Amino acid sequence: MLSSILRRWLSLSLVIAISLTPSAWASAPAVGVLPVAAQAPQGWRAKAQDNICGLSNPRQVTLPARIDYKKVLRSTPEMKDLERRGIDPRSAEGQILRQRAVDRVRRASSKVMRKNGHCSIWKRISHRDGRKVRDVTSEVLSSLIAA
Repeated sequence: MLSSILRRWLSLSLVIAISLTPSAWASAPAVGVLPVAAQAPQGWRAKAQDNICGLSNPRQVTLPARIDYKKVLRSTPEMKDLERRGIDPRSAEGQILRQRAVDRVRRASSKVMRKNGHCSIWKRISHRDGRKVRDVTSEVLSSLIAA
């Protein structure tokens, strides 16, 4: 008995809710929205795996920077320790040290990104029209040394 009353109540509520909402056909068109084909492409060419910090979608990028990732990674204390002690990079300890080095590079890059007002930092990024991307490798290296 109670479940049939509850079912009727829910059905009535649903009918009332549907009748009060405006029809999709009657809604006003969105103002200022262009179709995807009419929007101007941004032109940044990059792969998501090349992102170090900041925006990772090339369509959202406005003021990116880049670094020489291998050079910065090799200069971390963890990678120097890995090389000095002759640890196999594929071993458990080697993977742990490399991940710590990657995290250190990401933190240092993030500091430089915020300080300089960049939206993201990449290993490789280019623009279709050939505009230059600022290289902040030296700043990230000095941030690593200072930390």
